[in-house]
Amino acid sequence: MNIIGIGIGSVQRINKIIVSDGFNRSNSNTTMSDADTGQAWLYYNGTWGISNNQAYMATYTGGTAQSSAVVDSGVSNCTITVGIPVISGEARVVFRLTDATNLFQLKAYSNNYTLRRFVAGSSTNIASYSTTPANGDRIVIALNGSQITVYINGTKAFTVSDSFNQSATCHGIGGYGTASERYDNFTVEVL
Repeated sequence: MNIIGIGIGSVQRINKIIVSDGFNRSNSNTTMSDADTGQAWLYYNGTWGISNNQAYMATYTGGTAQSSAVVDSGVSNCTITVGIPVISGEARVVFRLTDATNLFQLKAYSNNYTLRRFVAGSSTNIASYSTTPANGDRIVIALNGSQITVYINGTKAFTVSDSFNQSATCHGIGGYGTASERYDNFTVEVL
């Protein structure tokens, strides 16, 4: 929370968190319900649910499209944070999504994190960071205009410049073909 002065003698508190979800609600294999801050989760190519206070992909519909659960935050320039308590080979953070085939995705591979851009369903690897993804990893993605900066567990992995979908405001989590990953403590903050 930032504190700024407005006028003489007045102080206004501004909360920079726009979306927050700790997924602390009843188990469900059909819905994640709404985020703690009230926004609806939107699902693409799969069913998402809650298990033991963590989000997960309950079913995957198949095909070449990625499965995603996103929230329309209303902001494109922001910081996205998510914890991944269980990280199998298909854990993903999705951002600047406009539909199931146009988005950015940070994917955990066996020995790296790779930033991918999907345009009309065709993917291009943009950058990668060599590290072994592990249970409990904390991902932070800062979006500022065309600049995309990725942090893994507090370490800056890379910064790239890419203006694709720069004004898109849907951000969230993703998966492909497995329901092993778990996600927790998702936030979107205004820069």
